[in-house]
Amino acid sequence: METEIREYNEEMEVEVGFLKLDESIKPYESGRDILRKTGRWIIMAKNEEGRNYTEVDLLDLIDWVKKNKPELL
Repeated sequence: METEIREYNEEMEVEVGFLKLDESIKPYESGRDILRKTGRWIIMAKNEEGRNYTEVDLLDLIDWVKKNKPELL
């Protein structure tokens, strides 16, 4: 799902989506990492002109904001 979330370094698109099994799983990731990531909402921000990206767990981010910056909610 395309969003209007800002990415400041390269001004690339940011997407929010639900990570399903077999999506974005790297060959070097352990079973624990795969289970941790599977079935979670993520924010994906592209970089390096779209050749690379980072994924942030959306629910972890919301929990952090609730605990550390509740005035933002």
